Amino acid sequence: MHDAKLLDGLLRRDPDAAPFRFVDVAMPVYGANGALAGVLGAHLSWNWASEVRSHLLRKYDRQLESDIWVLGRDGNILLGPQRAGAVPAAWLHAARSGKPATFQDTSGGRRMLTTLVATQGEGEYPGLGWIVASRRPVDVALAPANRLALTIGLLGMLIAALGSALAWFLAGTVTRPLTRLCRAIDLIGRHPGADSVQRQHGSRDLLQLSGTVRSLLRRVGTAERGAQEAREAAREVELRAEEQARASDEKTRRLGADIHTLRALADTDPLTSLFNRRAFLPFAEDAMNYFKRYKRDVGVLMFDIDHFKRVNDTFGHAAGDEVIRAVGKIIAGQVRTTDKVARFGGEEFVVLLRETDDAGAMLLANRIREAVENTIVTQGLAHLSITISVGAAMAGPRDRDIEDVIARADEGLYQAKSAGRNRVVMGQHNLALTEAA
Repeated sequence: MHDAKLLDGLLRRDPDAAPFRFVDVAMPVYGANGALAGVLGAHLSWNWASEVRSHLLRKYDRQLESDIWVLGRDGNILLGPQRAGAVPAAWLHAARSGKPATFQDTSGGRRMLTTLVATQGEGEYPGLGWIVASRRPVDVALAPANRLALTIGLLGMLIAALGSALAWFLAGTVTRPLTRLCRAIDLIGRHPGADSVQRQHGSRDLLQLSGTVRSLLRRVGTAERGAQEAREAAREVELRAEEQARASDEKTRRLGADIHTLRALADTDPLTSLFNRRAFLPFAEDAMNYFKRYKRDVGVLMFDIDHFKRVNDTFGHAAGDEVIRAVGKIIAGQVRTTDKVARFGGEEFVVLLRETDDAGAMLLANRIREAVENTIVTQGLAHLSITISVGAAMAGPRDRDIEDVIARADEGLYQAKSAGRNRVVMGQHNLALTEAA
């Protein structure tokens, strides 16, 4: 490309306008015999390139914040804003590497993004070595990406907020009925007239749990009425014995023996010959009072036979009774004479420990658990291997009565069950029931 001085003098009407520039194009002309006949040459006006550049800029960037340059081999601007000097040599070197090159610079106090692409020749013709440069402000070039990132961030925050609100709502539908059920159970035996719980509404598991608790409380009430009837019968026998004592000392001794037997029956679990809950609680309350007065260690162990329902369903209730008797015998054989063992009902056993710290309680519980695990119970042709889960708790200064210690041991038992069974877990002192009013 060059300035055409002769044509410029003929064609330019305004002396202040930019000089005419032309691109020379030439090609050989061959005759019919293939011999070189001459050369065809032409001058192409460079104004068409300026018009194309202006059209593209107006079409795709109406605010004219972008720009397009055409650079010569020496780096001078052939098409674009007329400014002194050439572009940096490093830009030209990077553009001629065969790949688009991108740079940032500051023009007029604004950061600009520039991409340079070198033109290519055709065949053996290497080309003119021109470079096309596209320039745009960095903030304009990155504006779509920034808007997309902002939109994604806002949507993410909205989805996270909705997810948190939904999780909080779903958690509340599960925990609130459980909290009401726990408070209602805690009032039983402490508040006059509290002998049952209301059926809780919620998930199917919660309905089943509240129904099971209600059924258990009805069975406990039936057992207590039976115990009351037994105590009344014993009282009647005592009155009858007092009337007959005047007639014969021998009758008195026999009746006294009968009374002792009835009391033993009322205080003893018929399947295991261990204490029942009624007989156990007075010893436990006495130990708790001793702890409060003299600060002597008192602990409770809660035992539950793992998968006991499966034993009943698979081998029958006779096998289940034999398993209960075997476990009760093992527990009674491992404790000291000062400790008290009771069957609380079903497959649950409880041990009251006196003068034993938490390490001793855990040691005894694990010894009993291992003894049960190593025992094979035989019922008919069936040979049963069983395990037990154990919850332990030590009396603390925040416990109101022995029921708090038993509740904490029961929580440890629940954790042992949840952790996979056949293990011992010490109940902690931060139970919600212990902190209730």
